[in-house]
Amino acid sequence: MGAALALSIACGGGTPTSTILPSPVPVPTTTPTPAPAPTPDPTPTPCTQGLCEPKVVNDSPAARLTVRLYTIEDGLGNFISNPDPNEGIRVGAIARIDATAKDEDGKETNGLGSIEFFFSDSSLVKIGGGNGPQQRKLKVLKSGRLVCWAVLDGIQSNLLTLYFTN
Repeated sequence: MGAALALSIACGGGTPTSTILPSPVPVPTTTPTPAPAPTPDPTPTPCTQGLCEPKVVNDSPAARLTVRLYTIEDGLGNFISNPDPNEGIRVGAIARIDATAKDEDGKETNGLGSIEFFFSDSSLVKIGGGNGPQQRKLKVLKSGRLVCWAVLDGIQSNLLTLYFTN
C-alpha cells in the first residue's frame, strides 16, 4: 500500500481532490439539407398560346384547301386566337396564317406535295415560317390590303384578305 501511496504522491496525488472533467465540446447543430429545387421538365411544352394542333398523320391527296387567319400577336406578347380577318391588323403585329387540307372523305391530310403560299403584295409584310409547313408568319410592315392563298396537290385554297392599319 505504501508503494501505491508513494506513486500517488509522485504523480501529484496525495490528498484526494475533486475530479476535473473536460469541458463539453459543443455539438454543432445540423442544418437540414434543403429540398432540391424542382427541375423543369426537359421536354418542352409543345403547345403554347394556342399555337399548335394535333399532328396530322393522313397523307391522302388533298381534295380541299382552306387558308385562315390563325392568330395575331400584338408585338407585346399578347395573342388573339382565331381573330376576325375583316378587322384591321396593326403595323408591327405578327399575323399567322394557316392552311388546312382535307381529303375526299373530309379528313385532315398532309397531302402528297408541299403547300405553296402566295401573296398579292409581299412588300406589306415580312414572311416567315410558322409552326410547320402549313403556316406562315406575316410581320406587318406597312398599311394596306393583302390577299393570301395557297396551293397543294393542284388544289387552290380560298382567297384570304387581310387589312393592315397604322
